[in-house]
Amino acid sequence: MAARQVLTKAWRFHAHSGNFRQALKLEEFQIPFAASGSSAVVRMEAAAVDRSSLDQIRGVVAPPQALPATAGLSGVGVVTAAGSGCQRIKEGDRVLLAGGGAWA
Repeated sequence: MAARQVLTKAWRFHAHSGNFRQALKLEEFQIPFAASGSSAVVRMEAAAVDRSSLDQIRGVVAPPQALPATAGLSGVGVVTAAGSGCQRIKEGDRVLLAGGGAWA
């Protein structure tokens, strides 16, 4: 089964900068989600605005993915869809996101 596209909105940056107002842009974009895979879609409820996340934008620590990147290194949310390959989570579960993409 082909992956479907999920519309998301997130604070993203396309270059590293200490000027957060200039670097961060609230963007809408599509991400792939394969219902037969092991990924999940999470509706974020809260995310940390901490030194590590700001260092990610500054470029002091490596971003979790290639640029452009979604800011934020940790947060919590609720699973709105889970692929059939997910063994430990299901729709409706509250989860901790650690490692990137929390400002979505």
